[in-house]
Amino acid sequence: MQLQFSNKQIIWSSLLCFSAMAFPLTSQAITVQEVPNTRQVNNTWVTDNANILSDRMETPLNQMISD
Repeated sequence: MQLQFSNKQIIWSSLLCFSAMAFPLTSQAITVQEVPNTRQVNNTWVTDNANILSDRMETPLNQMISD
């Protein structure tokens, strides 16, 4: 089986490879020590920074975890 590539495909593939090498993605990871302890910060177990949970939902979750 013979593969044929057009000049356009070769140019885009080369550009993609160059971009991956020239601009590598950096990790946004943090260490375990950098993760805040919510029990010490706001005295709760559940932390909802995305505001997905309502207060009515967070309160019972914190209570279940504490129990």
